[in-house]
Amino acid sequence: MALVNLRQAGRLLGFKTAEPLRRMLKRGVLDDYRRPGADGRCIFLETDPPGLPSLRQQVQRNTAFNSASPLWRRESVQEPVSDE
Repeated sequence: MALVNLRQAGRLLGFKTAEPLRRMLKRGVLDDYRRPGADGRCIFLETDPPGLPSLRQQVQRNTAFNSASPLWRRESVQEPVSDE
């Protein structure tokens, strides 16, 4: 589980700005991922909440497919490097 602010979440998902996430928050799409900041003004998003799809999967469900977008690229799994 990781908490990220909107700017960090936008970068993590491949958006140039956090505006698409703000629009999804206004529509209520990300309500289950939203966590309030200590001051009540900051908004944090949980990237992998228990019992829910990941933030990436939720955003993909609510975003048009674009093959050029980093949002739609598969995250690579690196193989362990052997010492041989």
